[in-house]
Amino acid sequence: MTVHGRPVADLVPHFETRPTWRPVTDLAALFPGVDDPHWDQDMSLVDGAPTDPFERDAHL
Repeated sequence: MTVHGRPVADLVPHFETRPTWRPVTDLAALFPGVDDPHWDQDMSLVDGAPTDPFERDAHL
């Protein structure tokens, strides 16, 4: 792509990559040395079902 004959962009193939969503308990296992005194209280607010906010129609 050019503007006034000068290159301004490269057109390359697009590959859709999406993050992998994990349950919060899996994430907690990554930080075994971290002590959060409010962990149990915070976890009581989470329904436990991981959701992808980028999933099409997730908000419907």
